[in-house]
Amino acid sequence: MYCFTALVVAALGVLPLAVRKRFGLAAIIGAISFLVGWWIFYGNSVSTVWPVFGLPGLWFGMTVSISAIFESTISGEEDGSFYSYGWVWIFPVGYIAAVISVAFTGSSIFNAGTYASLLGHVEERDWTRDVQPKDPRHMQMVSAENALYLAQKAVANAGAIGSQFELDWGSATLQKAPDGHLIYAIPFDFSGFSVWQSSAGVPAYIIVDAEDPERLPQLVKLSEGGCMHYTPGAFFGQNLERYLRMNGFMGEGLYQPRFEIDDKGQPRWVVSTYKPSVAWWGEKIDGVAVVDPVSGEISRYSLDQMPKWVERVFPGGLIGDYIDQRGEYSGGWWNSWWGKKDLTTSEMPVLVCGADDRLQWVTGVTSTNSADDSLIGLMYTDARTGRSVYYRTDGGATDTAIISSVDANQQVKYKHLHATTPQTYNVYGVMTSVVPLANDNHAYQGVALLRIANPQDVAVGNTQLEAFMAYQSLVYQSGQQIALPGTHVSMKLTGTIDRIRQDVSGNGSTYLFHLAGVPRIFTVSSGEYVKITLTQSGDKVAVRYIASGEDTVPVQGFDNLSLPLDKTVQEGQVEAAEATKVKKEEAKIASTDIILKIKSMSPDEIQRLDQTIKGN
Repeated sequence: MYCFTALVVAALGVLPLAVRKRFGLAAIIGAISFLVGWWIFYGNSVSTVWPVFGLPGLWFGMTVSISAIFESTISGEEDGSFYSYGWVWIFPVGYIAAVISVAFTGSSIFNAGTYASLLGHVEERDWTRDVQPKDPRHMQMVSAENALYLAQKAVANAGAIGSQFELDWGSATLQKAPDGHLIYAIPFDFSGFSVWQSSAGVPAYIIVDAEDPERLPQLVKLSEGGCMHYTPGAFFGQNLERYLRMNGFMGEGLYQPRFEIDDKGQPRWVVSTYKPSVAWWGEKIDGVAVVDPVSGEISRYSLDQMPKWVERVFPGGLIGDYIDQRGEYSGGWWNSWWGKKDLTTSEMPVLVCGADDRLQWVTGVTSTNSADDSLIGLMYTDARTGRSVYYRTDGGATDTAIISSVDANQQVKYKHLHATTPQTYNVYGVMTSVVPLANDNHAYQGVALLRIANPQDVAVGNTQLEAFMAYQSLVYQSGQQIALPGTHVSMKLTGTIDRIRQDVSGNGSTYLFHLAGVPRIFTVSSGEYVKITLTQSGDKVAVRYIASGEDTVPVQGFDNLSLPLDKTVQEGQVEAAEATKVKKEEAKIASTDIILKIKSMSPDEIQRLDQTIKGN
């Protein structure tokens, strides 16, 4: 393929000489152009996906310019002038004009609306109603740096494999295993040309559990004779990108290959393919190429034909670019540099596994003002389909502010730990950042949780359970109880306590109790509800909580009915104010739901609703 491309470029590049019948000189320049072009194209695995055929087109422009210069010089010497600027210059000038034309017409001046719409249709919904509370047992507790640390420890114990092959962290993939568990799949690759030439292939890869930092990494050895030959670090025709280019992907853009495990537990390379939609820019994903690293078999899939196990099609970097362009050009090109009204920019997208077990890129959106570090909203983008949903936030901390707050926490500083990548989850009805902690060696050392709305309050635990217990107390104590945010259903019940104890794992102000016949454990802070300190088994209590489906939930309202107490006028007023606050919040959520439902109605449904309201 590259040989043929170089041959075509060389033949077209010497046309100014060939049409003037200077065949000898044309053969010399053509031969040099062919050999150098072949070396450049093959060595760089170039593509013709870009306008004017990309690098091959550029090499044509250089070859034809050299040919035109020689032809003009020779013609000039023949007619007595130093240079003859004849019609042969139409070739290089035409190429340059084409490049300038494409670049100019593809600029944001003429295509601001196109750039702003690359993200596609963005639905806006209410976060607390839409994002289900996340089960803490399936959160990503192993950060990327911690996963690399664990994988490197596994390499040290891998014997000869570690001496010949190196970890290809750039191709490592956070994904769901066939059993639904989050894992990092990290391939080995050739450490150099001599290893590639002398070895039978890459014999293994590493699996790191992304949910349990205490679980040892797994070295997976391929069956004898089943080594991986086609990898990013292989040479010549087995280099993965070159192999794809030479097998039908010459005219498509290829993103960084991802090493994934398919639904049968077999290793595969997954490469997202794209083409620019606006001149050299506006890359749009059009499918994926799946390569068997052992046999080299290539399967091409369009976006609507992909196998279910392929969950990461849209790269996080591309999603971040889309969100930036949406924030910059939604108001038009003129506004992007002059008026600058409502300009926004994005943080680094973070991959999370949502409550529906779909991988999503969660991207914080903030203003372009460097002095403003507050969060404007969150963009959730499905990593498989590219569909996005936007959730507005009433302020809140950016990832940078969250990391700074965690690093400044006294417990974190005392233990010489640092924050890793923050992940946004719905924890107990609160928009929460979950931040795994690591030491200087990148080993997991605990987790921190903090409310995005108030990042100064940080709950830290050596274990996940300890951190969540501390967070429960932090959120619902000291007058900071949050009015019900409508994270689905608020439940109220009365019952008899049959078991109760004070938490002694690190926060003595938190109590855990169980109600007879109720299949969950409740937690309550003594700082918020004094009666809990005198509560014992057999007492009848009334509780209010969010029905998140978890087995341990914090209460948002508590009263010991077996301990009736007189209330002062002020206490009664405070309770009445709190009840009014909750009702207003519930009414606000209900009205928001109605508005969102109306927005999603078809014209016919709106017409029927209007007739119903009018009593027709």
